[in-house]
Amino acid sequence: MEPDAVLTVSDLHAGYGDLDILHGIDLTVRHGVTTVIGPNGAGKSTLLKAIFGMANTTKGTVYLSGTDLLRLSNRRLLAAGVSFVPQGRCNFPRMSVQENLEMGAFTLPQRQAREAVSSIYDRFELLSAKREQLAGELSGGQQQVLEMAMSLVTSPRLLLIDEPSLGLAPMTLKMVLDEVKSISEQGVTVLMVEQNARQALERSDWGVVLELGRKALEGTGPDLLNDARLADLYLGGAALSETAVGDE
Repeated sequence: MEPDAVLTVSDLHAGYGDLDILHGIDLTVRHGVTTVIGPNGAGKSTLLKAIFGMANTTKGTVYLSGTDLLRLSNRRLLAAGVSFVPQGRCNFPRMSVQENLEMGAFTLPQRQAREAVSSIYDRFELLSAKREQLAGELSGGQQQVLEMAMSLVTSPRLLLIDEPSLGLAPMTLKMVLDEVKSISEQGVTVLMVEQNARQALERSDWGVVLELGRKALEGTGPDLLNDARLADLYLGGAALSETAVGDE
């Protein structure tokens, strides 16, 4: 394991039932934001699900700072410091913001849960102002921030986020991705799948491109933004623009 590695994925084969989607993924995630991009069906979401025990892993290893994650249940993954924000809306729409955050803290002792929710309000003024409002009445961007906050209640070391931009308007997308960057700057390592390549890579320390379940490219966010190979693979040689590379 590399000295600065938070998460190390080695020769990972994973999928659903008898079908492997990932074919030998090697990945090192360091402190900061790592964004995974790629075309439809590349295996991006499957990678996050495999790390969080939601896909069938047939071969390979996944270690978080020396802890073997593939041996842990979802509850023990949370205790080990891993949280997951799935794709699409994943809050409780008919419950208040306060109640949603309490649900995020359900694995914690009661006093610790209260303190954790209070710290979330200190961190996200937007949520503090809307604590009694039903989650389903929030805008799409506000709901995405709530869902990230629900995953932060347990103070994870690693936050997995799948397509936070899904269904968001451009200005709202910027707000959400800025929050992702802010989360990483406060000490949480982020591994994110995102279809809006340019905006995500602009805020990323590292980027990874998947293609047909294999790693095609990797590099720093700025390097990938200027990598002609990325344009050749997905945009017919054109410069990388805000056109989405694709989701899974």
